Amino acid sequence: MLFLGEVYWDLETLLQSLGFDHTYDKRLYDYLVCRNHTEVQRHLLGVTPGFVEASAHFLENHDEPRIASLLSLPEHRAAALLTFGLPGLRLLHDGQLTGARIKTPVHLTRRPGEMPQLEIEAWYHRLLFSLKSSAVGERKGEVLPPRPAWPDHATARNFVVVQWQSHRDRFDLVVVNLAPHRGQCSVSLTVDGLARRNWRMKDLLSGEEHQRYGDDLQNQGLYLDLPEHAAQLFHFFPV
Repeated sequence: MLFLGEVYWDLETLLQSLGFDHTYDKRLYDYLVCRNHTEVQRHLLGVTPGFVEASAHFLENHDEPRIASLLSLPEHRAAALLTFGLPGLRLLHDGQLTGARIKTPVHLTRRPGEMPQLEIEAWYHRLLFSLKSSAVGERKGEVLPPRPAWPDHATARNFVVVQWQSHRDRFDLVVVNLAPHRGQCSVSLTVDGLARRNWRMKDLLSGEEHQRYGDDLQNQGLYLDLPEHAAQLFHFFPV
């Protein structure tokens, strides 16, 4: 039996303490659909890791409008990777993976047919396939705090970075830039032995590859420069 609480009004922590396995993270959903990007990061870094792990992350449910009717395709892609890439429970709604737009009250017990949106369907197919070959969802995931790439540079507040590691010699990084403009940040990784080897980082979603020196990653952190609504799933392995 899995207990999932559809709970609001800041009562999530209470229900988790009473034994619920997961509770809705409605606050994250609201920030995403309202495009309040800085609050997304502030929320995820402001709660405890245990709260994130015990949360159900979603873009759709039976009560809310279809996400494809609210967000543009680039926004949708970044939000989907974020909700899939966080520790916790991934909650998917029937029709979300094909880009359904029509919200139908559940008491009707039926809904009109919709043609799949091919770009959205292809994105979810690629995302789910890539996640299977990553460490996302295995062992421990950690939301890392991005910091300004240089003094008085504010775009780091629009990033969310999640580190996953299930093996000693490789790890994965979920990175999204939620803003409608290019952004930069640096992030300190928490991988043991980072400086002992050099690393190749490959975006499993696009095939883009880079090489980074372990000493630089350890001492300076990972520098990220991403376009608007970027959604990248980096796999790191030694070279």
